[in-house]
Amino acid sequence: MAALSVPLNQFDNMQTVLELPTKQGPASLPVPNPTRSFWIDTPGANPLAKEGSEGLLTEDADICIIGSGITGISAAYHLSKSFAATNSINAPVKAVILEARDFC
Repeated sequence: MAALSVPLNQFDNMQTVLELPTKQGPASLPVPNPTRSFWIDTPGANPLAKEGSEGLLTEDADICIIGSGITGISAAYHLSKSFAATNSINAPVKAVILEARDFC
């Protein structure tokens, strides 16, 4: 796989804007009253929302993804496809997705 040369200091002069304090102060995550979505407000729209949300966490995982939003699920999907294509040992890859609320 070829690596791309990316200048990491390209936006150093703009970093100070991102570090300025806000009127609200630092965000606390997850927020106590998030925006409601179709998947939460529509009964039965997400039958797997509580899947795996009980019991102990695994003690061994090859990959840990934080958050089951579009980015987390996309990462899980593409990692599974990548490992399936390149895994010559045929050993299963153990992955866990951690979510603070319902699974996306």
